[in-house]
Amino acid sequence: MIVDLNTIVPDRLTCPEGKRRIEYVDKSGTGLYLECRHSSPGEGTFYLRWKQDGKTRHRKLGTTAEISLDEARERAKKLKAEITLGIDSRRNEPAKPVQPILNQYYESDYLPYIKQRNRSWKSTNGVFTRYVQPRFGSMRFSEITRGMVIDFHAELKRRGLAGATADHGLKCLRHIINSAILNNVATDNPAKNVPLFNDFNEVSRTISQQELQRLLSVLHKSKSRVALIARLLMATTCRLSEILSATWDACDLEGRVLYIESRNSKSKRPREVPLNDAAMDVLNQLDTQGKYEYLFISPRSKTRYFSVHKAWNKLRAEAGLPGLRLHDLRHFGASELASRGVSIYSISKLLGHRNVVTSERYSHVSQSAIRQLS
Repeated sequence: MIVDLNTIVPDRLTCPEGKRRIEYVDKSGTGLYLECRHSSPGEGTFYLRWKQDGKTRHRKLGTTAEISLDEARERAKKLKAEITLGIDSRRNEPAKPVQPILNQYYESDYLPYIKQRNRSWKSTNGVFTRYVQPRFGSMRFSEITRGMVIDFHAELKRRGLAGATADHGLKCLRHIINSAILNNVATDNPAKNVPLFNDFNEVSRTISQQELQRLLSVLHKSKSRVALIARLLMATTCRLSEILSATWDACDLEGRVLYIESRNSKSKRPREVPLNDAAMDVLNQLDTQGKYEYLFISPRSKTRYFSVHKAWNKLRAEAGLPGLRLHDLRHFGASELASRGVSIYSISKLLGHRNVVTSERYSHVSQSAIRQLS
């Protein structure tokens, strides 16, 4: 609409009903116009419009709240003069940095960072490689939208993955972008506040008296060191990683205590684990003391164990318990203590839980007595 902009009262600027925006073009023919949007009643924006290289170009001059009509005309006049002389004021503005591709940032910045600070960086790297990289690896941060993130999260679950696994994928992406923002590589995080599934995925595998006898029979007869590892897990309620990384220097056989160092503890806190008769029986059968640093050494590689699942699969199959996990032995030991009346606080301290609430699951479990382990 061509009008005399002097007749437009800024405070009364409105967009006609049914329209999202309207332009009030100054009748002076200079290319100056005032844009009014339905979303911003009472306020407009001054623009200059001109033709260059066969294309129509626009340049924002300021809003009616920032500059007056006279100031807008003055800016338009100055800008048109610069354009006529072949000067583009935007050439003097610093170029906006080009955002790297997500995969490039992950390899050059994020992965080296978490390797130094996150003990479970290999797990994070696995989540990135399997889920995040195929979807977003070739994209720039500015190209990732919230809708894409929501669809990515839902798609992981539609593929049959557990809700917790889908949540890991979302959190991995969220943490990478947060890191990029801190490094001034990205400006906003589309994964922020996307709700997690938070599915209940706690597995509770109980062992009946008959199953316990079958398992103990197999473990006591077996000559495998993994059988001794399993027995020590049941006797101490330690995590598998804590037992595999345990050293003889951390064992006080006289005081019957195993010291779990902070670097080997999931909670990053050191703790003392008492050694009962069953645990001492296992340690007394080991022939590594004085010869090796670690309690359990592979007879083949002559180095500490890092994974024992293949050997454990054979043992549990022999016991007729194909679904029994090594981690279930830790839960079993804690459940037995709870059934004996040991306080949840004591169990929480033994397990190395940061919060006693995590240990409350054992207050409702009752199993056979742990004395049978010896």
